Amino acid sequence: MIPTVNPLRLSVWLTTVPVVLLSAMSGASGQGATRLPADGRVLAETQRAVVEQGVRRVTEQLFARLCPGRCELVEATVTMKEPQPVAGSMPGFESITGGSYEVEPKVVNLTILLDAKLPGNFRTNIPRMLQYRLRELAPVVDVRPEMLNFPEPQLQPMPPQLPEARGPRSWPQPSARPNTESTPQPENLANAEAQELEASNAEKMAEKGLPRTIIEALAPWLGPIILAVLILALLFPLLRRLRESDANDDLITKGPARVDEVRPDANLDIDALRAELLASRAIRNRMLRRWLDEDAESVASLVRLLGPEILVDLKNDVSLSTKLETISEMVAQQTEPLSENERKHLLHRAQARLAAARIVHREQGLAMDWEFLEGLDAGTLTRILAGCTTAESLHVLDQLPPTLRASYLQALDTEQRRELMLASDAAALGKHDAMALATRLRKAADEVAHMARESSGQVTLIVDMLRALPLDDQEDMLRDLLDTRREVARGVLEQVCLETAVPEVPREFVADALHRTPIETLVAFLRGTRDEVRDQILHITPLSKRSALTAELSLDVPVGKDEFLQARQAFTSTLRDIVRRDGHDIADANTRVLSGGEKTTRAPRQAS
Repeated sequence: MIPTVNPLRLSVWLTTVPVVLLSAMSGASGQGATRLPADGRVLAETQRAVVEQGVRRVTEQLFARLCPGRCELVEATVTMKEPQPVAGSMPGFESITGGSYEVEPKVVNLTILLDAKLPGNFRTNIPRMLQYRLRELAPVVDVRPEMLNFPEPQLQPMPPQLPEARGPRSWPQPSARPNTESTPQPENLANAEAQELEASNAEKMAEKGLPRTIIEALAPWLGPIILAVLILALLFPLLRRLRESDANDDLITKGPARVDEVRPDANLDIDALRAELLASRAIRNRMLRRWLDEDAESVASLVRLLGPEILVDLKNDVSLSTKLETISEMVAQQTEPLSENERKHLLHRAQARLAAARIVHREQGLAMDWEFLEGLDAGTLTRILAGCTTAESLHVLDQLPPTLRASYLQALDTEQRRELMLASDAAALGKHDAMALATRLRKAADEVAHMARESSGQVTLIVDMLRALPLDDQEDMLRDLLDTRREVARGVLEQVCLETAVPEVPREFVADALHRTPIETLVAFLRGTRDEVRDQILHITPLSKRSALTAELSLDVPVGKDEFLQARQAFTSTLRDIVRRDGHDIADANTRVLSGGEKTTRAPRQAS
């Protein structure tokens, strides 16, 4: 028998089941497509909050500096990219295996409110400055400015004075206090139960003989512990004093021999090495120059051991100024004393290097009469050789160390170098003539050194005065010095860098100084300097920084005298240090500007 089926029920069933299956499948696929691991969501939210905080901080700092009270941040939103797994998990298995995610900001949207009474170029450049400062936080920065007429600040109106009411004052009557003693409150019941429980626990611990707190447990021992600490505090100073008195008694009774017994060879080796180094300046300088190139830290330790006087001749070499500054920093950082093994090892290395320098040293090239040349620089050598003949100059050049000879020849002009080259075949000086020349040049060098010491204090005073003067007064004062006191003027030109001398410096040095100077300092300096100097510096500036400087300079913001002088000092000092570190002299650029000659483009930096 075939069962009968209701047609209406069958049609409803056939219509409902496919719809339910399709909705279940679409829901499952949607969950799988939009599901994001919890770690990725947390990381995205955390990174978004950090970026948004940075955006707000940069924007508020810019508004506080340029337009306080007239520019406001309305809204700042950050859109993050989808978290991307770095490595370590297969797609779909992040909840099982875990993994790391990388989240980056996508877009920063800013809504700012500007006073409509601000200048038009200011309102136009504010979004550009924000985009330039926020480009490190997100690749896309969208700034939407809105204009509004801000009201002028006004004082709050004074409230009208009300007349005082005369007559007796009516004080409010206190309300009757409800009687709560008869009905216990729930809090009182809880406190009472807690006190009863604590009392019962205390009684149980007292019956068992256990202390209730740590202080009660240590109470019997507190007295002996305090007494022992006091006794030790009194004993240590007494023992130290007794040890010092015993050492002093041994030194008085036995003399210096007792000190030598502690370190029998250390002091003798140090004194012998110091005497050997100071005996020959040429050998010492040769050894120290090579050791500075190979191991500056060991030279710093040697200076701590023997004293800074071993470097006195190297201070006049401009090419070693950077290395000597490094040695000074290393000596300041070495606060711990050298151990006995380190001291012995350093002494052995110094003796070995000294012996190696003595092997290659040419004794007949630099006699004892000519050792004073080791402490001269190129400028002093040029001055003392000004009155010498060509034969005498050639003889002195043969006695010079290689570095000083190269510096002196580099300072000569083409005609002087040609004259020396053509006279190289001239007859050599005799022994008596050479000794007389050495005596005469030593006296001239001492006189120049004395004049340099006298003028050093004047140079410092003049440099301090120049830093507070405008550019025109600086140039006039330096031209007068060049005409009247050339030695002092040379020392001043080595310490300062004129604004107009910046284009005379190689472009790579100027670019390095621009990179090291903050943009606020550069803007203050460029606003106060001459127009031609500003244009030349902007022409040298890299394109990425030039756009930011141009945007800042387009704003009509005045700069004070003190702010400009501080900015000029910061930038020119940085440029002077960079030029000096590379072995060049800033005085050459200053002299070319003051002489009014043609500006020449110097070659790229050369190895000193």
